[in-house]
Amino acid sequence: MAILKRFATLAAISLLLAPPLASQSEGTWSNAKLASLMMQVKNFVPKDSFDPPPSQTQLVGKPFLVTWPLKPGDVRQMGITTSGYWSYNTANSLLSVVISSSLSEPGRFTFQAATSEGKAYAAQNGFGATANVKKFESLGLGIEAVNKLPAPLEFQLNIAGDAARQLANSLRIELRGEFVAGREGSTASCATDRLEPTVQRPIEMLMTNCRASAKINRVTIVRSDTGQLLKEWAVY
Repeated sequence: MAILKRFATLAAISLLLAPPLASQSEGTWSNAKLASLMMQVKNFVPKDSFDPPPSQTQLVGKPFLVTWPLKPGDVRQMGITTSGYWSYNTANSLLSVVISSSLSEPGRFTFQAATSEGKAYAAQNGFGATANVKKFESLGLGIEAVNKLPAPLEFQLNIAGDAARQLANSLRIELRGEFVAGREGSTASCATDRLEPTVQRPIEMLMTNCRASAKINRVTIVRSDTGQLLKEWAVY
């Protein structure tokens, strides 16, 4: 059985930074700006005991707007994936949208994710069984809410035919709020888990999640093609 172990670092994974579609006011942190800082935090290697990590003081109190497209729920992906999905029931023409169905942890959102395949290697367990292990590295960038959010974050629409297809392909999440100091005073932090390979499942997966602590005040679903607001959850 695979065991998750905590690791400190992970080799850098290149990400495609798609610019957000929503308008941004001056001073508001966007996907690309936040991702750039998170990569600095993730890849930081101190020269010695006196070398401080990248400063995050510019984050605290700053507003942000991060946005990302919803994916179809029937598409299975390896590694970390972005938050939220949609599904469609042709029997009753019902389009379902789910951002977070968790009642215990509704406040973790991954707005960007990528998984890359590394170099395979041969491995042997204590009983002498060998396997050719495939290695993957997965990286997720996201927001972790410090305030309580509505749960679950989901809704449904009755819509049929091509209109349903067009709507599903344009669904986009917009997350607004402001950054706060998180654990140990850091706003952005990264942690890595390692999924160990077994003979039955010869796959090694390094999964790094980088998150910024924030107070979220608004979660919305919009159409990227028209800008229409479809659903809003206000947080107080």
